[in-house]
Amino acid sequence: MILIRKDLSEKVIRGRTENALKCKFNGGTLPIGYIIDEEQHFQIDPLTAPFVLDVFKKYDKGATMKELRDWLNENGIRNKLGKPLNFNSIQHMLSNRRYIGEYKYRDITVPDGIPAIVPEDLFDRVQEKLAQNRKAPARHKAEYDYLLTTDYDQKREWLKEGTARLAKEFPTLKFALEYKPKEPRNFSFHARMSDTILAAKETECPNVGVTIDTGHGFVAGENVAEAVVLAKRAGDLLFHMHFNDNHGAWDDDMIVGSVHSTVYVDLIYWLKKTGYAGWLSMDQYPYRENAVDAIAESIEWVRRFEAIVDDHFDEIDRLVKLNDAVATSRFMRKALFG
Repeated sequence: MILIRKDLSEKVIRGRTENALKCKFNGGTLPIGYIIDEEQHFQIDPLTAPFVLDVFKKYDKGATMKELRDWLNENGIRNKLGKPLNFNSIQHMLSNRRYIGEYKYRDITVPDGIPAIVPEDLFDRVQEKLAQNRKAPARHKAEYDYLLTTDYDQKREWLKEGTARLAKEFPTLKFALEYKPKEPRNFSFHARMSDTILAAKETECPNVGVTIDTGHGFVAGENVAEAVVLAKRAGDLLFHMHFNDNHGAWDDDMIVGSVHSTVYVDLIYWLKKTGYAGWLSMDQYPYRENAVDAIAESIEWVRRFEAIVDDHFDEIDRLVKLNDAVATSRFMRKALFG
């Protein structure tokens, strides 16, 4: 049976190789803009090819992939399954060398093997722009080490543009910017809640908000409960919560509550007070502990903190207004230890 399958596979490959040498269609997804004739050769589709050419021209003049996707969909251009085009469809179209007439199958490449839709000089300009856009996020990292080496204003502008572009390309998704003061570099542009609120609001995209990682907040010297209030006041920008713990010097991803018990009661009180209804995620990396047990312990701590707040919400509310440190300390001691 194995020999028969191997022989059949070799015959299929041999047949497709012979087709490739004649620049015939070998199956797979047919690019928009082409049709296949009776002899299995590529021919230009007079209905869709002009749209392909216009996509290249528009991108060359500065159109975004979202604009191109929307324009094609509005004009009724669909993929071969009859579905609307997405971001990946446009990206693949703009980088497909078949549009300059290049036929390729496995290690066989035939220049001018099929009719070209796009002039080669236009195709080359588009590839340069694609390469520039791909490099931009990696080249303009949102972090740095040395002073007098970074244009803070320009890099924040690039960060804003990149974030906004993604958010506009995928408007049904939420993008939650997670801040962290450092690591792996010494400085980060999303270092604290205030930095990150500004970054989110500058995009002018309603689907861009903030994630609070409690450990990152501790390292930044923040009061994470107050950070919740800042996000609320900025326009309900808190999209997600990550829970862990540390001693404030490094992002150690320790078990929740192992260091900051009172802080977590304060945090959960303000999450409930501000109407946060999102996820509470355990973001930990147990280096030495059993991972499952460590996460389970964190969950139990969070449940305990939630129970304290739920059972004593009115009392906590009164303590906050009372502003009496001794009374608050007495409450926390009894709530945690009986």
